[in-house]
Amino acid sequence: MYLLIIVLLSTLFADIITPDDIDILKKYKDTDYQSSSHYNSFNILITKDLEIDDANICMLVYEACLFNDELSLANKYLNMAIGIDKSNESYRDISFKLEEYRELLSRAKKTYEKDLFDESARDYLNIITKYPNRALPYYEQGIVYRSMKEYDKAIDSFNSAMKLNPNKELYKKAII
Repeated sequence: MYLLIIVLLSTLFADIITPDDIDILKKYKDTDYQSSSHYNSFNILITKDLEIDDANICMLVYEACLFNDELSLANKYLNMAIGIDKSNESYRDISFKLEEYRELLSRAKKTYEKDLFDESARDYLNIITKYPNRALPYYEQGIVYRSMKEYDKAIDSFNSAMKLNPNKELYKKAII
């Protein structure tokens, strides 16, 4: 009985992804996530509790979330895709890779929080080597370099993050 109530309430408060939303996501992906207008629409979209019943659309949202370093949301939509298409092994492989990426970032962050800056910088460099097209490790590496007072390296890292994701305000403000 309680489960039925929970399901009904979650259905009432969920937002159904519209064809226009899907079109915006596809166009955003087609610009390699560089379009600022589509980025703004994406940011509005991810504030909603989306109800999606198509695994391919879940993966479209996952990819946009991953690109924009919204890792918890990326995981949510990836798991949603897995739930919809349980036989798709590639989704599971992607899930393992996402978990590995998140664990590497978490480990590097913990090292930084222990003031082990050299080790943390090395950890972020290893992440960047493995995931060169992700902006977040460059940004975090810049934070480490700034703490080490290696400002030229910090600026280079922040610029790399901004180059990969020019729409993310966090990366734009890092150099200021």
